[in-house]
Formats: sequence, C-alpha cells, structure tokens
Amino acid sequence: MTNQVTFTDFLKLTKNNNQPNNSMRKMMSKDVLTKFVFSMMLIFTSIFGYAQCTPVVVNNNGIEANNGVFCEGEIITFKANSTGFTDMSVLWDFDFAGNISAAENPTFIYPTAGTYNVTFAGTGLAGSCTGAVTIVVKPSPNIRIRLTNSDTQCFKNNIWLFTTCYN
Repeated sequence: MTNQVTFTDFLKLTKNNNQPNNSMRKMMSKDVLTKFVFSMMLIFTSIFGYAQCTPVVVNNNGIEANNGVFCEGEIITFKANSTGFTDMSVLWDFDFAGNISAAENPTFIYPTAGTYNVTFAGTGLAGSCTGAVTIVVKPSPNIRIRLTNSDTQCFKNNIWLFTTCYN
C-alpha cells in the first residue's frame, strides 16, 4: 500500500439528499471575497495617500512642520503623523545622547543649544517608513538681575516680582 495524499473539494460536498452543500459554498466564497477586498483596500490606500510617512514637530504657534526653532529647556512635541506606518512599532531618535522613544507622539527637552536631526521609523500594515525632523535649539539668554534693596521690587508691565535676595 502506498501513501497517498487526497484533497477534499469542499464546494462539491453534498448533504444527505445528494444536493450541493450551499452553506459551505457560500462560506468559502465569502472568505475568498473578504481576502480579495482587504488586499485591494490595502493597495488603494497605499497608492492614493492613506498611508503617509510624514513625521512632524509642533511649533510654538501650534503649526505642525518638518522643522522648528525652540529654546533650551523647552518642551518639544513630536507627532508620528504616519497613518498606516505606526500600527506595529514606532521609534524616535532625538539625536541627543542616545535618547530614543517608542511613543507615537513623544515630547523631548533639549538642555543645550544646537541643531538636531530627529529621525522617525514606523512599521505598520502599510509597511515600513522613515522620516526626519530638523530641530534648532537656541541658547537661553543669560539674564543677571540685581536686587537693589531687600524690599519687594516690581517691574512695570512685567510679571517679575522679587521678594527675597539670594547671594
């Protein structure tokens, strides 16, 4: 006796009265149709712009852009803005002392002035993508204020108020 592999054609299975099993036929055709429709949706969304890889930084005025200018110590918000590429994994590299984040929309504070090339990598149903955002961090001004007396000092049209002197 030889080993034989046999395949069953589920669309030809019959009920007790030798009639075709329509429920099996419908189920198999729905499964094939569902896979086809899902595949076509993925192709169309990739081609027609649904899947976009455009990481951004949120500037001080709330506008999202691929670059920004900030001050030392300022909280900077980044957004993946990459629909279709963030479903499985996200990685931001802030180009500063090995700092990275796996958050989709992280924040970061640069303690020193400089120009930083922040990179983004995402993986999702639309595939993998990489992008970059350029950040310019300006130095904070070196302000020296001298307390002239130990009483409270207020400056006109300003929010500064000094009540204690530290040497």
